[in-house]
Amino acid sequence: MATKVSDVLVVNDIPKFDPRKTTIFLDKTGTITSNVMVASVLWINNLRFDLPQSESEWNLLTENGSSSAEDGISSLLQDSTFDTMLQCCGVCNTASFNGSPEVGISSAKDQHCNGMMTDVAILKFVEMTPKLQALRVNSSNPSWGVDKMKELSPEINPNQVSLKFNSRDKICAGVFQGQDGTVDHVFVKGAPNNILSRCSHISIHGEKKKIN
Repeated sequence: MATKVSDVLVVNDIPKFDPRKTTIFLDKTGTITSNVMVASVLWINNLRFDLPQSESEWNLLTENGSSSAEDGISSLLQDSTFDTMLQCCGVCNTASFNGSPEVGISSAKDQHCNGMMTDVAILKFVEMTPKLQALRVNSSNPSWGVDKMKELSPEINPNQVSLKFNSRDKICAGVFQGQDGTVDHVFVKGAPNNILSRCSHISIHGEKKKIN
């Protein structure tokens, strides 16, 4: 089955297409092009944002400031929903940077990573934000901000309670500890339709609201 959404064709059931009449090019993982994925658009708080693509672009937004959500993505830097999302994207992520920050490479987006392309794209997006830059700079040893975030919120019994991403469930999940030693968050991320089917509420500007 296929659904036409604006100029995008969403394909849900490949066998329904006759290969003699239809040619479909799929590139979900980036493996048939340049093998690179980036996080370029963010939907949050019922708003759409084009994401900065480097630390310098993020820092420029911080310097310019913002007073409301409509002013731009810089309004998210003090938003609790955005802060929780960053934590989920950082700690509930199987990708990792290949070693310490490399000398001479100015942005996390140019660093070598290990892991699935989707997780790598999310990892780099998180690392470039001002919050993670601060964790990176304030670390006693050269290290990534996301690694410091994982130290502050370690995963609890990952071999027993975590769910690794797989093609059947299309989600991954983990239980993470707060700084006081108690359970802080259960984070789940994955395919939107699989996440939404498990949700009853949504966070908007830090306020929990029922999905309608």
